[in-house]
Amino acid sequence: MEVIEEKQILKAEDVASILDVSKPMAYKVIQKLNNEIKEKGYHNFWWQNIC
Repeated sequence: MEVIEEKQILKAEDVASILDVSKPMAYKVIQKLNNEIKEKGYHNFWWQNIC
């Protein structure tokens, strides 16, 4: 497993490497986590701090 330096945002390639899964599976994991974050209301916090 490749060592990934600490990041706030991970790309699908990073997730695939960390979890030792394919890139398409990494996209599914990211989508699931993003949906969980959105359900908890954290997505508003993200955009308010970016924009």
